Amino acid sequence: MSSNSPLGGAPKCITKYSSCLTLFLEDGRIELASNSVECTIRTVALNCKK
Repeated sequence: MSSNSPLGGAPKCITKYSSCLTLFLEDGRIELASNSVECTIRTVALNCKK
């Protein structure tokens, strides 16, 4: 598996964000997805230049 593929980059991403992932898994109050989160992400994504 190439480290440049999306699946190959997953371990690097998990390592980079392990503290956030741990907080999310331990704290049941944090939502994975919600309308407010989706609206925020949409705004950021629409302003990204490719």
